[in-house]
Order: sequence, then C-alpha cells, then structure tokens
Amino acid sequence: MMRGFLCFLMSALLFISPAAVARAAAPLESPHVDWGILAFPALEPYNLIEFYLKWADAAQAALEETAQLGTTRVLIAKTWRELEPKNSQYNLKDLRHQAAAVRKLKQSIFFGLQLINTQKRELPEDLAEKSWADPTMRSRVLAFLDKALPLLTDGRPLYVSFGNEVDVYFASRPEEVEAFCELFEAVRAHVRLNYPEVKLGITATDEGLRGDRSALITRLNRSTDVLMLTYYPTKDMKVMPPDSPQRDLPRMVAYAAGKPIVLQEVGYPRAVGVGSSPQAQADFIREFFSAWERHRQAIPHINLFLQTDVGTRICDQWTGYYGFTAHRQLFADFICTLGLKDAYGNPKPAWQLLQNEIAPKLRRAP
Repeated sequence: MMRGFLCFLMSALLFISPAAVARAAAPLESPHVDWGILAFPALEPYNLIEFYLKWADAAQAALEETAQLGTTRVLIAKTWRELEPKNSQYNLKDLRHQAAAVRKLKQSIFFGLQLINTQKRELPEDLAEKSWADPTMRSRVLAFLDKALPLLTDGRPLYVSFGNEVDVYFASRPEEVEAFCELFEAVRAHVRLNYPEVKLGITATDEGLRGDRSALITRLNRSTDVLMLTYYPTKDMKVMPPDSPQRDLPRMVAYAAGKPIVLQEVGYPRAVGVGSSPQAQADFIREFFSAWERHRQAIPHINLFLQTDVGTRICDQWTGYYGFTAHRQLFADFICTLGLKDAYGNPKPAWQLLQNEIAPKLRRAP
C-alpha cells in the first residue's frame, strides 16, 4: 500500500545522527525472529511550515522508537523511476544513506523495487511505454540492479521485491504476464550469479491469492525464491474478523508448499466506517502474532504497516493516487487508519499491546 510520497518522506527519516544510533536499542536477542514496523512520525499536529521545520526530529524519534521495540529489518521501498528518472541518470544518494543508517542500527534490509506499484507502472521516463519483453528493458534493469544492490548487500540475507502488489496491475493486463515473468527470470539468474545473499520475490496481495487471482499469483511465483505478500484481511474494503490470521496464515503456508513466505505489509484499520474499531485492531495484532508464532519457520519475516496514521494531507494524496471516487471515504477509512498510533502520535490499544506484551515476548523467543 505504500505510496511514493510516503517513501519520499521516509527518505528523510533514515538520515539519523550518530547520537541517535548510540541511543537505539540493540538487535533482538534471537536472530530467528525477523520482523519490522514501517516507522512513521505523527504529522497532524503541524502545519505545513512547522512540518518542514520539525520533520527531522520527529522522524528520528519515530525510527528510534521502532528500533527500541526490537525490530530487526527495515523496508526501504523506492520506485524505479525515482532511482533512475532517465536513461543512466541514477539518483542513488538517498538509497546509499538509508542503507548506511539501517546498518548502524544493526538492522537488515528489505528492498522494495517498485517498477510496478499496485496498478501503475513506475518506470524511467524513456521506458514507460515499452514492452517487458523489449531487450532495452532487460539490459536497463540489470544495469540498474548492478548500481543499486552493492549499496544494500553486506553479507546478510537481503530480501528484494521486484514490483509491489503486481497482481492488481496484471489482472487487467493478462497479455503482459508472460513477458514480465521472462524479465524476472533474467533478473533472477543475474542476481543469483552476482548477489547470492539476495532472496528475490514479486510482491502480490493476499486478497488476490484468496480471491480470483490465485492462478496469476502462481504463475508470477514460478521462479521466485520467496512468496511475498501484503496482508490486509478485508473484503470489499470491510474488515474480516480479527482472528482471521488463525485461518489465513495456515492457508498461505499450505499454498506456498515449502517456499518461504515474506509478509511485506501486515495491517488492519481501526475505522468504524470499515467495520472496525481500535479494540478490533488490537485484537487482530494479538491474533496475528499468535498465529505467526506457530508458523514462523514457514514465514521468516513480517513487517507491520504502519507505526502512525498518515494524517489528512497524505490521506488525500493516497485516495487521489488510487483514483477512488464512488467509494472515496470508505477507502480513506481503510488506508488512512492503519497506524498503530493516531496521526497525533497517541498510542492506540494495538500499539500498547505490541509495546507491553508482544515485543518483550519476541525478544525472549528461542
């Protein structure tokens, strides 16, 4: 669900000071519990000018807070267009600094390369209309990866997602699927040869997996190292019961048939408009971690979305990005209340549960 503007703001978040690194918590005692939270500060208290003046401090505090819970991995998501706006004009400075900051916090990296972002291509300007089968597309993406991946690899396992929620995009463009899969297979061969620590996947939605896109997701994952999914248990933008993870995670594991599963985003809104509540969100968090504990070997990494609600400015942009008109408020109620804190930074019951019960248990996990 992450949008480009949120990723832009998160670029600033990872420019942290040496003092912040010194204050951050040590990594989890157990290397077998690999999890993250997408850190995001409270923006709603600030007007536009105050936001720019206070952003750095607020962002730094947000990242420190997630590290202190004992998270082990940070998701860095970028569009290809952002990192290479035009042919061979690379914009990698932010990526380099972000990766360095994550390492200083003793965290691992999950890199999301969003050449597709849910329903839109996010390609360099000159590639925007080209076929996935075009030889230029293949040579350019391999050249780009050779620029970007050395900034991210450090010998530890590195998850890389080749496209975000791509089943939504391909559902209306089935004629493009085979060419994209062939491109991915070329990427996978190149990555395996040159970056053996990388585990490569293509992120799809669990909504598509449990719905009418399972055959498409099966095809997309024929050559992946891991099954990557976003997990928001909703139907028609209404939440499913908070105990859905108790059924959904076993279903995912059975579907994967031994392939490791990475849950790139895990979220549950709290808005009454989508049939939820703050307590229902907390119940979901409890049920999710209970289910994950039983399936942790099959699901080696999960990432919660989101630390804090994004607030009205970004919420308006997200609803515009997705093009919702008929159900705009319903969609806003879903996507803009996924934070474990509200947009003013006040903890919801879900955050209190995570902080006081779940995170300490994860730190003690065998």
